[in-house]
Amino acid sequence: MSRRRSRSGSPSHHTTNSNDPRDLERRIFVGNLPTTLMDRKDLEDLFTPYGKINALSMFRGYGFVQFERAEEAEAAKAGQNGRIYRGYKLDINMAAERRQNKAQSRQSPPRR
Repeated sequence: MSRRRSRSGSPSHHTTNSNDPRDLERRIFVGNLPTTLMDRKDLEDLFTPYGKINALSMFRGYGFVQFERAEEAEAAKAGQNGRIYRGYKLDINMAAERRQNKAQSRQSPPRR
């Protein structure tokens, strides 16, 4: 059973910016990505062996890949984290982990 959500008129599987917790657990953050040496197809080819990719986004130096299942995202993280790709050591985390760590680092220190 496939469920599609459409806020902007485009299917959700084309974007990786959803805040839905179910999407976050299926999304990986790919850091230290040599985006000047690759294109979206290269990123897709790098992660396709781990499962069906629902969406991917590339930015300068990093990207996001969203899989159909959380298990596929975990396998991609385990299989590719620390890998040297075109001379760059990939830094891969679950997107939800990055978001939690970011929120924690912004908290104010305890008051005395």
